[in-house]
Amino acid sequence: MKLLFVIIIFQLSFLTGSASVYDFNVTCRNAYSATMALNFDQALQLIDKEKKINPHNLIPAYIELKLYFLKTFITEEQQYYESFKRTKTDLLNQIKSGDEDLSPYPLMLKSEASFTHAVLKVKFNEMMGAGIEFRKSYKLIELNMIKYPQFIQNKKTAGVIYTLIGAVPKNYQWLISFLGFKGSIEKGLSELENLQLICKTDNALHYLNDELLFLNSFLSTHLANDPAKAMQWTEAMRGSANPLLLFASASILSNIGKNDKLIELLIGRTTVPGKFKVPYLEYMLGTALLNKADPSALVYFGNYLREFRGTSFIRASLLKAGWSELLQGDTVAYHQRMKEIINARGDLTDEDKQALTEARSGLIPNPSLLKSRLLFDGGYYPEAFKILAYVKTTELTKLKDQVEYLYRLARVYDRLSDHEKAKRHYMEVIRLSRNKTWYFAANSALLLGQLYERENQLEKAAYYYNQCLDMNGHEYQNSIDQKAQTGLNRVQNL
Repeated sequence: MKLLFVIIIFQLSFLTGSASVYDFNVTCRNAYSATMALNFDQALQLIDKEKKINPHNLIPAYIELKLYFLKTFITEEQQYYESFKRTKTDLLNQIKSGDEDLSPYPLMLKSEASFTHAVLKVKFNEMMGAGIEFRKSYKLIELNMIKYPQFIQNKKTAGVIYTLIGAVPKNYQWLISFLGFKGSIEKGLSELENLQLICKTDNALHYLNDELLFLNSFLSTHLANDPAKAMQWTEAMRGSANPLLLFASASILSNIGKNDKLIELLIGRTTVPGKFKVPYLEYMLGTALLNKADPSALVYFGNYLREFRGTSFIRASLLKAGWSELLQGDTVAYHQRMKEIINARGDLTDEDKQALTEARSGLIPNPSLLKSRLLFDGGYYPEAFKILAYVKTTELTKLKDQVEYLYRLARVYDRLSDHEKAKRHYMEVIRLSRNKTWYFAANSALLLGQLYERENQLEKAAYYYNQCLDMNGHEYQNSIDQKAQTGLNRVQNL
């Protein structure tokens, strides 16, 4: 009897010792915060510390997965992608059946593992696999919200997923319905903003603060078309040394035409001591300097091309370097950049596709129209208008240049609040080029939709958003369609 008792105690001890644990303790919260601040060395030290003290706690493996996700997303390096996949497999293997009936963390961890994998599959152009992982993530987080409705951490993954579902272009909505996905930009951002408010006052959830700042600011800026709200987010991130938040703030400033503030934000801060390097900050600073025709832009494009080992924005960097040289009168250097673009790697982003199109065309951009475009992108609207005022339209012999001239005028009038002239010019651009592969007509329709939406003329806004979505085969189609679809969703829900 005594022997039997000892055996039972031994077996219970063994089972207890090998059971999975989901303890988001102080060490784990600090490791998570360090990870989201891109302080990866400190994060790994904390992860290793927790693994040694509590080897059956699965939260460190989850944080490590997040760390390799960020490294892969930032660098596009295969070695980090392999580490991500190994960590994901190990984590999922350690989550035991039945765990989800004892804690809300197993389903949340599995959902986030699938979601981050979906994002990386998109990054590496593995679209079919991305769709499968996204569907898994959606189903898992929906189940977790049913089983654990009071578990507010669900709001993070759910909020991002709902927002992205709402941004799916019109021509893919049938697939969304077929797969049973439900969501909207408004619903997703509401979940994220509510969680952000909770994290401000709840010390146990404060570790989510930087991540939520990034998600809220980035998604609302690019999908909600709310410049005033975007500026509120930049204030919330003011003074942060987190490279992710620097990137988010710079994206907002770029989106709303605050070019000088963007330069001020990033100059001398593209490398943050103790933080993982984000080469894209070099590209952003180079672009901001190019927007005011500052020749030092070449330094930062050179940094990006030298430091980044992935493919995204390589061709775009070469194109912008070529533009900088062209504005300095060096056509030989410009043509050399075009050759480099053709031989370069990567054409997944719209910007890289456009760079390749320009390089293959063999045509040199009209310097005045190019300079006006760049000044406009930087928010220097009077200066952009002044350049256009000196253009001799009789010398614009190519239809593309004629259309682009009208388009540039429309954009400047729009930003200078001469909306009637803007509308007339946008409409003329659409009339002249709606069947061309240039982006001018589609973007004019998008901008007309946004203009009428601001005036609360929702039927006209919907009309032009639909016109935009009906144009196919043009430059920047992915990004333009996404903005038009999100605009259409907004006006149809008002």
